[in-house]
Amino acid sequence: MENSYKLKLSATMIVFTLVISIVLTISNYVHLRDEALNHELDILNEKANLLIYALETSEKANIVINDNLEARMRNTTNSLMKLYESTHSFDEWDFAKLSSQYRLDIFIINNQNKIIYSNVDHDIGLDFNQCCGKLVKTLEERRASGKFYADGLDVEQATGAIKKYSYMSTADKDYIIQLGFTWTNETIFEQFNFLYTAENIRRSHPSILDINVLNIGGLSLGKSEEEYFIRGEQRAAFERTLSTHESTMLDSTWNGEEAIYLYVHYLSPYDTGTTQSKVLEIVYSKEELIESLTEQKKIFILRILSVLVVTVILAIFISRWIAKPIYLAFHDSLTNLGNRAYFEKFAGKNLKANPIAFTLLMIDMDNFKKVNDTFGHDHGDKLLKKTADIMRNAVTEDETIFRMGGDEFIIVSLHSNRARAEQIAKQLIDSFNEQISSEYSPDIILSLSIGIAIAPIDGIDVDTLTNKADIALYDSKKSGKNQYALYDQEHLRGNG
Repeated sequence: MENSYKLKLSATMIVFTLVISIVLTISNYVHLRDEALNHELDILNEKANLLIYALETSEKANIVINDNLEARMRNTTNSLMKLYESTHSFDEWDFAKLSSQYRLDIFIINNQNKIIYSNVDHDIGLDFNQCCGKLVKTLEERRASGKFYADGLDVEQATGAIKKYSYMSTADKDYIIQLGFTWTNETIFEQFNFLYTAENIRRSHPSILDINVLNIGGLSLGKSEEEYFIRGEQRAAFERTLSTHESTMLDSTWNGEEAIYLYVHYLSPYDTGTTQSKVLEIVYSKEELIESLTEQKKIFILRILSVLVVTVILAIFISRWIAKPIYLAFHDSLTNLGNRAYFEKFAGKNLKANPIAFTLLMIDMDNFKKVNDTFGHDHGDKLLKKTADIMRNAVTEDETIFRMGGDEFIIVSLHSNRARAEQIAKQLIDSFNEQISSEYSPDIILSLSIGIAIAPIDGIDVDTLTNKADIALYDSKKSGKNQYALYDQEHLRGNG
């Protein structure tokens, strides 16, 4: 049994040490891989910060004209509101003339959130319910309030032009008058155009494949819907960054090439409208990263092979060194049976797992002290070992024997019942009488007394069952020894 235990311990130590070593090696590999990834990510974040700075600079430069522009848009909206109140119809409006007069694009949005009139022909018929779900909620809120609203940097869906839009509902709530201004018509904006910065970053770093500044709808400022449309896993990463304000990195492809997508949230300090939030998207080629990781992988494989060899040698040495002390902590050195510590652990675990079929037999050798006193302790030890062998021959794989100390033993029977418990007890008593008792009779009357407790009838915890088995053992001795007793029986049944 001890050799079997050593083998199990050696195998366990090898597996344990291998796992620890491999985990450490993998951890080191992952650390190196993460360093490479973080290096690439640092580059991306650096470029994102440059772009954020360019955005802020552009917005700050436009503050001077923005206030005047909003005032002009408000005055224009009020003029158009008066025109609507006088006619309650847009059919007679000359939108091209009005647009030229006010130097603003004009859009009329009906109560179905659809553009029905405009001087911009390609936007007529645009249905916000289909293209711009997030904006619909905002439109409804603004329609209900009846107030004037002006946003910051936004994009025209059809052309990608960078625009500024204002909104105000008619008094009857049937329509929203939307005005649009093209920022790129302003000299100051062109001087501080953040799109130039984005293009310069892309050109100066060949690994950067694309850069986009996205509004809350996922449209790229400066690009038409035909030039850029976000979908799939990129859309999911964009939405996550937009909602959590946390950066998101995504492994994907760009025009068939493996790439990293970085999404960074930008919250404008100068814009308080729906355009305050934007997301920066930077697409980075993984070619250089893949080359670096391939080299790291080769080093990792060599390290794993080295670890395997060293680990097996160390594990065998360590397991053999500590096997015996660990084994003896839970086993009796004389009989190689489990000891009291092992019994408490084993019984507690199995009784908790299955309290329905659990039987405990407590066994005591009658008059064992006389053998020690008469023949000496060496002879007594041989008798205990022989008794342990008799017990081993009487049990199955579902039954486990423990030496609790001295001449006291316990057998735990799993998946058994009362009939099986009595069968074991009878076999033990008969075998002991046949193989051992006759050697000492008539000078010393050796026999076995057995007490039986069965779960859950006699208890559902180890202490209770042990105490009741002990009481039954006492009853068997009191009734003449060389017999067994069940705790719950009304009279003893002898078997001598």
